[in-house]
Amino acid sequence: TTFLNELHILVKKDVMWQDTNKTQLQLAHMAIEQSVMTKVYIHALYPNGDGDRDRDRVLHDHLKKLSTVITPHHKDLMINKIYLNECPWLTAQEALQAMAAYRTPRDKVSCVIRCTTS
Repeated sequence: TTFLNELHILVKKDVMWQDTNKTQLQLAHMAIEQSVMTKVYIHALYPNGDGDRDRDRVLHDHLKKLSTVITPHHKDLMINKIYLNECPWLTAQEALQAMAAYRTPRDKVSCVIRCTTS
């Protein structure tokens, strides 16, 4: 984040950006973050290459198996029956599944927020 902060400071000081408003500057900062994260994504999230990918695959498979056992009807979750008919679960699941499509921390957090508010 130090690197991104330094880039943001440089943009703010640059003559080309002197006449921009706060919204435009925020959009520029988000574009910079997205560009940098796209370039370093594989190295940052998978520094051990295939070992990290394999570990992710094992975790994904384990969670998939758990999903057949732990459902909204699971007794330990103690979800009131009146809420089971509302079934917001699919929307929440889709929001979390979408995380894989995003590369920036901001976008991934947005997916989590969408999950909790759906």
